[in-house]
Amino acid sequence: MSARKPFDLGSAYSELSRACSIQAYDKVVNIGTKILSRYPTEHKALQCKVVALIRSEKHEECLGTIKKFPDLTKHVLFEKAYAEYRLNRINESAKTLLDADPNDLRILELKTQVHYRKEEFQEAYACLRKVIRNSQDDFGEERLTNLAAVAAAAACFSDEEIEVDINPEMYEAKFNIACHFVGRGDSTMAEKLLREAEKVCREALSED
Repeated sequence: MSARKPFDLGSAYSELSRACSIQAYDKVVNIGTKILSRYPTEHKALQCKVVALIRSEKHEECLGTIKKFPDLTKHVLFEKAYAEYRLNRINESAKTLLDADPNDLRILELKTQVHYRKEEFQEAYACLRKVIRNSQDDFGEERLTNLAAVAAAAACFSDEEIEVDINPEMYEAKFNIACHFVGRGDSTMAEKLLREAEKVCREALSED
C-alpha cells in the first residue's frame, strides 16, 4: 500500500484560488474545509469558504462555519454580519458590525442597510454619505438614489429631519428627493423635482 501523499498547503491555496476565479463555489467550500481541518488558524481559507457559502445563498451554514472558529471571527465580521442581515437577524447584524472596522466601505454600506431596516434614518444617511465621499467606483448615482430614498423615508415615516444637499442626475433619485419634500410638506419643491424626474425619465427612454 502506497503512503498517503502529504498535504501541501501551498498547492491547496493555488487550487482554492483557481476555484475562486471561476466561481466554483462548491469546490471552494470543499478545499476550504480541507485546509481548515489541517490548519485551523488559516483565516484566508475561512474567508473564502464563507464567501462561497454566501454566494450560494447558504447563510445559515455560513454562520455555523464561522461559529466553529471563534478565534478567526475578527477576520470575517463583514461576512458574519451580512449573513445575519440576509437571515433577517437585524439586531444581531447590528451588534456584529459594532466590532468591525468603521472605515471599511463594505461595513459602512451594510450599516446603511441595517440602520434603514431599523428606521434609524439619520444614521443610515450619515453612513451612506461617507461611502459616497470615499468611493471611486461606478455606483455613485445609484448610491445617490439610495441616499435620497433614505431622506424620503425619514420625512414620510418618522419625525427625523434630514437636510438634503444633493443634486443627482438619475430620475429615480430626483423622484426620491421629491418624496422627501412631500414628507416635509414642501409641495412647491416636490413638484419642481417631479417635473425634473419626468423630463430625465423621458430622455432616458428616448435614448433606448
